[in-house]
Amino acid sequence: MIADQNILIITETPPGTPNGFGVTLQNLFEGKKYETIFTDESFIKYSKPDKVTFAHVPNHRGKRYALPFFQGKNPEWRGNYSRRWLKTIVKHNFQIVYAFIYSSDTLKFSKWVSKELNLSLIVHIADHSEDLLEGNCKNIIKNCWKLVVISENMKKLYSNNIKERNISIIHNGASKKNFCIKPHNIISKFNSKNPFRVVHIGALYENMHSNSIEDILNAISKLQQKGIPIQFHGYGRTIPDNFIKLFINNKYIYHHGIVMPLDKRWEILESAHCLIIPSSFEKNLNKYYRFSFPTKLCEYLATGIPTFVYGPNNTAAINFLKSNNISNFIDKRSEEEVAALFNDMINDYHKYLLGAECAKHVIKQNHTIESQRDILEKVLTR
Repeated sequence: MIADQNILIITETPPGTPNGFGVTLQNLFEGKKYETIFTDESFIKYSKPDKVTFAHVPNHRGKRYALPFFQGKNPEWRGNYSRRWLKTIVKHNFQIVYAFIYSSDTLKFSKWVSKELNLSLIVHIADHSEDLLEGNCKNIIKNCWKLVVISENMKKLYSNNIKERNISIIHNGASKKNFCIKPHNIISKFNSKNPFRVVHIGALYENMHSNSIEDILNAISKLQQKGIPIQFHGYGRTIPDNFIKLFINNKYIYHHGIVMPLDKRWEILESAHCLIIPSSFEKNLNKYYRFSFPTKLCEYLATGIPTFVYGPNNTAAINFLKSNNISNFIDKRSEEEVAALFNDMINDYHKYLLGAECAKHVIKQNHTIESQRDILEKVLTR
C-alpha cells in the first residue's frame, strides 16, 4: 500500500535499484516524503515492498489477463487503466505526481494517474525515445505542469519541438562521499605488482556501449601484449549476458558482475587509477542515447581520479566536458588514440591527477547532489 505522502513518483525503476536511474532518484529525493509506483518487472527483486508498488504497465495483452484487470488486480490491459486498482493502491493526500520516465507507456500511465487523482504532473525525461515527441505523448509533455530533462542536449531537442515551455535540467550530482575519495598518488612506476587499473562501474549495454567499450578493451589487451602493466575491472550487468564475453580473461580483463550493496562502490572507486565512461559510436544506437547524461559522470569527476570519456562529439557527456573545459575525452573513434592515452597516463600519471583535481573543483562548484536538489526544490514549488 502507498501511505499518505506528498509526492507520488511513477517510474520504470524504483529509487535504490543498482542502475543509474535508481541511484539518481534515491539521491534527488533523499529526505523528502514520497512513495513510488514502478512499472518494470525486472526490478522487482531489488524493490522493498513496504516502500514501492509494482504496476505492470504495459501488461500482457492476452485474453486471460482481462479478468484480473476487471477485478482490479492489474492496472493496465490493452491500453485501458483500472480505477479499481488505483483506489486499492493510492490512499490520497498526495500533492504531485512526479513521472521520472524513459518510456511512452509509463508517461501515459503517469498522466492517467495524475488526472484520476486530480494532481499536478511533473514529467522528468530520463532517456529520450522518438515516440515521446509524437501524438499523445507530445501533448502530455506539452501540457504537463512542469517539464524536466536530464541534459543540455535534451533541453535543446525538446525546446525545438515543444515551443514556449520552461524546461529545467536535473541530473545526478556528486555526493560528499565522492569528494572524499583519495586518488592514488603514485610515487614509483606502475609495474606487474601494481598495474594501472582501468575501472568501469555500471551496466554495459550492447545498445549503448558497443563499438566503444570494445575499443577500450582492445587497447588494454594490446598494451598488455607489449608488456605495459594495465588491467580492466568492470562491475555491473552485461546486457545481453554474452556482451564483451570474448574479451574477459583471467590475466588483465576482469568482469566482476553486479555490485551489491551499492555502498561497495566506494572501495572500488578507491582502487581505480582511471575511470571510464564509454558511449557507442554506432549512429543508430547513438541516435537517442546521445541526449542522456551518464549518472556516474559527476560522481567520477568529483573523486579527483582521472576520468576518461570515450564517445561521439554529439553526446551530452562530451558536451558537458567541453562546456566546462574538462579534458580526458576522445570524441572520434580511434583504438590507437585510446591506447596512446592510457600509455601516457601510465608514464605521466601526476599530470592527469592535476587535471582531475581541476575537474573536481568544477563539480564542487556547480554539480553536487545538493545543487541538483536545489533545482528540484524550485521545480516542486514555483
